[in-house]
Amino acid sequence: MLRWPVLLALALGLSACDRDPLDEPPAPSAGRTAALPPFELRDETPDVLLTWVDAQGDFHVVDKIADVPAASRQVVRVADRAHNRGIGDVFYVADLRQKRPDGTYAVKTMPRAQWDEIGASKRKTRMEVVARELEQRAPPATSGPGAATVSVVVYAAAWCGVCRKAQEFLRSSGVKFVVKDIDKEPDARRELNAKLSRAHLPPSSSVPVIDVGGEILVGFDAQAVERALRKAKARQGG
Repeated sequence: MLRWPVLLALALGLSACDRDPLDEPPAPSAGRTAALPPFELRDETPDVLLTWVDAQGDFHVVDKIADVPAASRQVVRVADRAHNRGIGDVFYVADLRQKRPDGTYAVKTMPRAQWDEIGASKRKTRMEVVARELEQRAPPATSGPGAATVSVVVYAAAWCGVCRKAQEFLRSSGVKFVVKDIDKEPDARRELNAKLSRAHLPPSSSVPVIDVGGEILVGFDAQAVERALRKAKARQGG
């Protein structure tokens, strides 16, 4: 029997993530990877998008410096929409904690991988805390029919909050699974599309997609995952 499924399943329903267009990985080109020119950022600078990261590692986008919380102002991504800059492989990032004497904020550039790592590191810390809390609250795993091992693969992306909820649900239920990032693992997207094709499903730009013992679930629905796990265990004779 699954352990503690209600803790993370309530009110979730079927859900999935589609990538924010601002974070769409750029097509390879020399122009998108070239060094960015200096950028002057002031409170009144128009046509900018500011992305800040909260303590849980989630990204939030605003268009006014005043809307960035004080606790999250040290490293803020800046997209210059007026000149279409800071949206490729190299970003502008600003320290909004204090203005310089001329009224500008300190701005530097940062590669996409380094920026993504900021959110990823915070999410990792949060997941470790959640895992420890759930482990303390959940009863120990039991042997027998309910303990049959089912192969579970979660196709996900670092920017997807629903993917994290799906992983938290599986972890709290005592289900072992493998996560494959469709952005960072070149073969993951091809593998996913092959599985969708075999299941007579169209290619999907949404994540998560969960493979539960060969049954493909697009999006996250806790009840659907539970049903798929039960069917997979039954097929194994569990």
